[in-house]
Amino acid sequence: MKSIWEAQERHIACIQDPPVISLYTRTGSTKKGGIDLPNYRCACGSTSLESFHLHLNWFIPGNSKF
Repeated sequence: MKSIWEAQERHIACIQDPPVISLYTRTGSTKKGGIDLPNYRCACGSTSLESFHLHLNWFIPGNSKF
């Protein structure tokens, strides 16, 4: 596993969201129990490509983003 990680680690930037681009847009809020909770819309969508990226992320050891 260590050798696989060392070979694939360079691809991390390819599967991460760019840090300078906001992928979430606030669309409003919902009140629950007297507290205003923000609603957001994700720019990523739910395409098969996004699903593929999610699966790739699960194979990276130690990553707990999702």
